[in-house]
Amino acid sequence: MKIKEVIEKTGLTDRAVRLYIEHGLVTPENQKSYTGRNNYNFTQADIDCLEKIAMLRKADFSLEQIKILKLGGESAREVLLEYLTAKQESVVMGQKIVEALKGFSAQESVTMESVCAKIKESIENTPLPETDEKETIGERIEKWLMRIPAIILLAIWSLFGIGVLIFYHRDFPFPRFYAHPAYYIGVIYVLIPIILAITVLLLYRKRLFHSKGHKIHRWIAGAALVLALLIVIQPLGAASVFLIPPIYSETDNPKNYLTMGNSVKMFGDDIYKLFPANIPRSAIEKDSNWYPPNKFLDTTKYYYYFEEVIDPSFHVYAEWVLPKKEFAEELTRIHNYYPEGANQQTRWGEWTCLSFTDDTLDFNEAEDLDYYYYLIFAYNEKTGGVRYIASYSMDCEIDDDPYFLLLQWE
Repeated sequence: MKIKEVIEKTGLTDRAVRLYIEHGLVTPENQKSYTGRNNYNFTQADIDCLEKIAMLRKADFSLEQIKILKLGGESAREVLLEYLTAKQESVVMGQKIVEALKGFSAQESVTMESVCAKIKESIENTPLPETDEKETIGERIEKWLMRIPAIILLAIWSLFGIGVLIFYHRDFPFPRFYAHPAYYIGVIYVLIPIILAITVLLLYRKRLFHSKGHKIHRWIAGAALVLALLIVIQPLGAASVFLIPPIYSETDNPKNYLTMGNSVKMFGDDIYKLFPANIPRSAIEKDSNWYPPNKFLDTTKYYYYFEEVIDPSFHVYAEWVLPKKEFAEELTRIHNYYPEGANQQTRWGEWTCLSFTDDTLDFNEAEDLDYYYYLIFAYNEKTGGVRYIASYSMDCEIDDDPYFLLLQWE
């Protein structure tokens, strides 16, 4: 007899019949097809056995208990006694609770408090169901299979994110944010796995998902963990450190004079040769603190700009007017640092400009450059003004001209 006929004859479901076969409670003849499919052939004895198993299951015997009963002997007797004891305790408890709850009169209000008051004595020494107090092995395995990857991901990715922030803080002493969404890709790739890992841990907090009503939340937690892992292991996620900086550094406050990021310091020897070590006293208002100063003359100007997407770009600029003696001393200082003289020299209006790099100082050519690095000292003998310019870019974009092109020279 085939399984379909057995189902019709016994009233059992396909799942129930196959479950009893899997647990070895009934063993029909089985002939596997060439595709590996099980073709069961049931005898009348198998059908009788299935009906008995169904009867015992309806009486609340466990599959393991039924297996032992089928074997018979002393073990079967012990199982029966264990079953009877449990049922008797359950019946006695049930009778006590029923009797207690029968005490409600028609006029009494039925509330949680009143029901508890009626059954309090009956269940005083009764322990909570084991499932209320202790997780099953399956629940523990499920919880830690979700928690452990989430904890590892959160720890590693958070440290990675913190490390990136520390690393870029050294290059961005005055951080600001671009408005262009494309620059936020790296930040998103770092933050999303962290947020998803935290979501998983929150969703699996305590016993939140161990009831049927929370199955949807368990699916959400699983999907969140899978998505977080996919983001981390795919190439763009692993390379997100290179996409992180959506920031640039910029200040026009002379109090920040020569406070630079690490990439600018790569050229620090040249910059520190060109720029004076400190802002001269003559550039500071008389009632200001000497150092660090807090008030500057209108003729004192400073600008620092640094950005990095892949390659760094920066502009550093300082300008002030010096008295005649200090002006002469500053020209002498520059000459002493560069005794071989400037690589290029030109005049723009009243300014004499000295370039200590090989890049052209021609305005027309400088506007068409794809790469530049300038160290320029300019002075105005008529006013005593001096200018110091460091301007660098490996990848010039629109409006990214060398800084000396942006200044007023007339």
